[in-house]
Amino acid sequence: MIANVSRRLSGVMAVGTAAASRAALQPAARRISARAFSSNVGDGDEPTGFNPETPKQRMMWLGSLGAISAATAYFLYRVYSDYYTDSGRHAAAEKVMSTPLYKGNPVIFLDVKKDGKKLGRMTFQLRKDVGALRLLLCTQAPSPPLLCAVPETVENFRQLFTGECGRSYKGTTFHHILPANYVVGGNVPAESGKAEAAAGGYFPDENFALLHNGAGVLSSASQIRDENGSLFFVTLNKAPNLNGRYVAFGNLLEGDEVLQAMGSAGDSVGNPTAQVTIAACGELRLPEGMEGVEPPVAQQR
Repeated sequence: MIANVSRRLSGVMAVGTAAASRAALQPAARRISARAFSSNVGDGDEPTGFNPETPKQRMMWLGSLGAISAATAYFLYRVYSDYYTDSGRHAAAEKVMSTPLYKGNPVIFLDVKKDGKKLGRMTFQLRKDVGALRLLLCTQAPSPPLLCAVPETVENFRQLFTGECGRSYKGTTFHHILPANYVVGGNVPAESGKAEAAAGGYFPDENFALLHNGAGVLSSASQIRDENGSLFFVTLNKAPNLNGRYVAFGNLLEGDEVLQAMGSAGDSVGNPTAQVTIAACGELRLPEGMEGVEPPVAQQR
C-alpha cells in the first residue's frame, strides 16, 4: 500500500514539475519561434524581420496557412473521390474498357467460378499492337518507350491462356485478392516447381508504356525486376504506384461486374475469403473486320 501511495505521489510530483517547466519555458519558446521566422534579427531579444504579432504579418501568416489547408483538403478530396467512391472507380474502369480493339491484337477470355458457382466471363485485349510503324520505331536504339507495345510479354501470356506451351491457367486459383486494389493469379508451376514463363525460365521487363489507369488492366506480376514468368494480376482500381514497376500488357473489354465480384472475395491483407477459380480460358477468334482499328502511333496520355 505504501508503495502504491509512493508511486501516486511520485506521479503527482512529476506532473507538477512538468507543468512548472512548461510555464518557465514558454517565454523562451516564443522568442525562439519569433527568431525562426525572422529574416533579420538584431542583438536584442526582439526580431526586426517577420513578426507574427503585427496585424499585417499575422494576416500573411494566416493566409499562407489557409492556402496550404485548402490545397491539402482538395488533394484529400480528389484521392477520396477517385479511389473510394463508386463514381470514381466506374469512371476509371470506363477509361480502360473504352480502349479500342486494335487490329492484330489477340483477345482472350477467362470463365471464372467462385466457390464452385459460375461468376461469368471476362474478355481481355492483349496489347501486341503489331503496326509496321510501331515495329520500326521499337527497333531503333534508344527505343522511344511511349511508342513500344509489349509483343513478347503478350505472346508469353497468350500461350499460357491457350495452353499451347503445355501448361494452362485452366483450373488455377487467384491466390491473392486485395479488395479495391488487384487480384493475383497465374501460379502454373513448370517442371522446376516455379511459376516460370511459357518457354521456361524468366524474361526481362519489356517496357512500362501502358499504365495502370483504372480497373481491368492486365499486368505481369513479376516478383523482382526483370523476372517475369506466369504470374499475372488484374487491377480493381487506378494504381499509379504500380506504373514503372510492373509491365501492363492488356485491358478488360467485357466483364467488369465479374472482376468486381472477384475483388470482394479477399480480406484486408489479401488472403482469399472464397475460392476463385479459372474454370476455362483461351483465345477468341474474332470475325474478319471486327478488329479494324489500326494501332496508334503513340499511346494517348
